[in-house]
Amino acid sequence: MTETKLSIPDLTDEEIIDVCSALENAVGIAYDGCHKIYIIMDDAEYQRFLKNDWDQVKEKDYDPESFESMLLKVPHPTDKNFRKTIDLIIEWYFDSCPLVFINTAKDNSGECLVQQTLTKEWEKYAKAKEEKK
Repeated sequence: MTETKLSIPDLTDEEIIDVCSALENAVGIAYDGCHKIYIIMDDAEYQRFLKNDWDQVKEKDYDPESFESMLLKVPHPTDKNFRKTIDLIIEWYFDSCPLVFINTAKDNSGECLVQQTLTKEWEKYAKAKEEKK
Protein backbone atom coordinates (compact mmCIF):
# COMPACT_ATOMS: atom_id res chain seq x y z
CA MET A 1 0.00 0.00 0.00
CA THR A 2 1.34 3.46 -0.86
CA GLU A 3 1.37 6.44 1.51
CA THR A 4 -2.38 6.94 1.57
CA LYS A 5 -3.81 8.73 4.57
CA LEU A 6 -7.54 8.84 5.12
CA SER A 7 -8.62 10.69 8.24
CA ILE A 8 -12.21 10.26 9.37
CA PRO A 9 -12.53 10.18 13.18
CA ASP A 10 -15.53 7.81 13.18
CA LEU A 11 -13.80 5.03 11.22
CA THR A 12 -11.85 2.17 12.73
CA ASP A 13 -8.26 1.57 11.65
CA GLU A 14 -9.45 -1.53 9.78
CA GLU A 15 -12.09 0.48 7.86
CA ILE A 16 -9.50 3.11 6.93
CA ILE A 17 -7.09 0.44 5.66
CA ASP A 18 -9.89 -1.25 3.67
CA VAL A 19 -11.01 2.03 2.06
CA CYS A 20 -7.44 3.09 1.22
CA SER A 21 -6.60 -0.33 -0.23
CA ALA A 22 -9.73 -0.26 -2.37
CA LEU A 23 -8.99 3.28 -3.59
CA GLU A 24 -5.50 2.26 -4.66
CA ASN A 25 -7.00 -0.38 -6.97
CA ALA A 26 -10.12 1.52 -8.01
CA VAL A 27 -11.25 2.62 -11.44
CA GLY A 28 -13.75 5.18 -10.18
CA ILE A 29 -15.76 6.54 -7.28
CA ALA A 30 -19.43 7.41 -7.12
CA TYR A 31 -21.64 9.34 -4.71
CA ASP A 32 -25.41 9.75 -4.83
CA GLY A 33 -25.26 13.06 -2.96
CA CYS A 34 -27.12 11.59 0.01
CA HIS A 35 -25.39 8.62 1.68
CA LYS A 36 -24.21 6.06 -0.88
CA ILE A 37 -20.47 6.12 -1.60
CA TYR A 38 -19.07 3.50 -3.98
CA ILE A 39 -15.49 2.66 -4.84
CA ILE A 40 -15.74 1.15 -8.33
CA MET A 41 -13.25 -1.64 -8.92
CA ASP A 42 -13.47 -2.44 -12.64
CA ASP A 43 -14.22 -0.82 -16.01
CA ALA A 44 -17.37 -2.85 -16.61
CA GLU A 45 -18.82 -1.68 -13.30
CA TYR A 46 -17.83 1.93 -14.07
CA GLN A 47 -19.71 1.68 -17.39
CA ARG A 48 -22.73 0.23 -15.57
CA PHE A 49 -22.76 3.21 -13.20
CA LEU A 50 -22.32 5.58 -16.13
CA LYS A 51 -25.22 4.08 -18.11
CA ASN A 52 -27.49 3.66 -15.10
CA ASP A 53 -27.44 7.39 -14.34
CA TRP A 54 -28.46 6.59 -10.77
CA ASP A 55 -31.86 5.24 -11.84
CA GLN A 56 -31.84 2.99 -8.77
CA VAL A 57 -31.75 6.14 -6.62
CA LYS A 58 -34.21 8.18 -8.65
CA GLU A 59 -36.80 5.38 -8.58
CA LYS A 60 -36.90 5.57 -4.77
CA ASP A 61 -38.63 8.27 -2.75
CA TYR A 62 -35.65 10.61 -3.11
CA ASP A 63 -36.17 13.98 -4.74
CA PRO A 64 -33.55 14.10 -7.55
CA GLU A 65 -33.24 17.86 -6.99
CA SER A 66 -32.15 17.32 -3.38
CA PHE A 67 -28.79 15.74 -4.19
CA GLU A 68 -26.00 15.89 -6.74
CA SER A 69 -24.71 12.59 -8.10
CA MET A 70 -21.04 12.27 -8.88
CA LEU A 71 -19.16 9.64 -10.84
CA LEU A 72 -15.44 10.17 -11.27
CA LYS A 73 -12.41 8.25 -12.52
CA VAL A 74 -9.70 7.58 -9.93
CA PRO A 75 -6.15 8.51 -10.93
CA HIS A 76 -3.29 6.06 -10.35
CA PRO A 77 -2.00 6.17 -6.73
CA THR A 78 1.31 7.66 -7.94
CA ASP A 79 -0.51 10.52 -9.70
CA LYS A 80 -0.34 13.82 -7.81
CA ASN A 81 -4.15 14.10 -8.11
CA PHE A 82 -4.75 10.84 -6.23
CA ARG A 83 -4.80 12.76 -2.93
CA LYS A 84 -7.80 14.72 -4.27
CA THR A 85 -9.70 11.42 -4.51
CA ILE A 86 -9.06 10.73 -0.83
CA ASP A 87 -10.09 14.28 0.10
CA LEU A 88 -13.28 13.89 -1.95
CA ILE A 89 -14.21 10.63 -0.18
CA ILE A 90 -13.76 12.45 3.15
CA GLU A 91 -15.88 15.37 1.95
CA TRP A 92 -18.62 13.05 0.69
CA TYR A 93 -18.58 11.12 3.96
CA PHE A 94 -19.13 14.26 6.04
CA ASP A 95 -21.66 15.73 3.58
CA SER A 96 -23.74 12.56 3.75
CA CYS A 97 -26.87 11.94 5.78
CA PRO A 98 -26.56 9.69 8.88
CA LEU A 99 -27.09 6.58 6.75
CA VAL A 100 -23.69 6.98 5.05
CA PHE A 101 -21.86 3.85 3.90
CA ILE A 102 -18.87 3.08 1.69
CA ASN A 103 -19.02 -0.01 -0.52
CA THR A 104 -16.91 -1.41 -3.31
CA ALA A 105 -18.64 -2.17 -6.60
CA LYS A 106 -17.37 -5.00 -8.82
CA ASP A 107 -19.08 -7.50 -11.10
CA ASN A 108 -22.54 -6.06 -10.26
CA SER A 109 -21.98 -6.70 -6.55
CA GLY A 110 -19.63 -5.43 -3.87
CA GLU A 111 -18.31 -5.46 -0.36
CA CYS A 112 -19.26 -3.17 2.50
CA LEU A 113 -16.17 -1.33 3.77
CA VAL A 114 -17.92 1.13 6.11
CA GLN A 115 -21.28 0.13 7.59
CA GLN A 116 -24.18 2.55 8.01
CA THR A 117 -23.89 4.11 11.46
CA LEU A 118 -24.41 7.44 13.18
CA THR A 119 -21.54 8.57 15.39
CA LYS A 120 -20.94 11.48 17.70
CA GLU A 121 -18.14 12.73 15.44
CA TRP A 122 -20.51 12.88 12.48
CA GLU A 123 -23.12 14.67 14.59
CA LYS A 124 -20.51 17.19 15.79
CA TYR A 125 -19.32 17.83 12.23
CA ALA A 126 -22.87 18.20 10.89
CA LYS A 127 -23.73 20.63 13.68
CA ALA A 128 -20.64 22.75 12.97
CA LYS A 129 -21.50 22.71 9.27
CA GLU A 130 -25.03 23.95 9.99
CA GLU A 131 -23.71 26.73 12.19
CA LYS A 132 -21.55 27.99 9.30
CA LYS A 133 -24.60 28.48 7.07
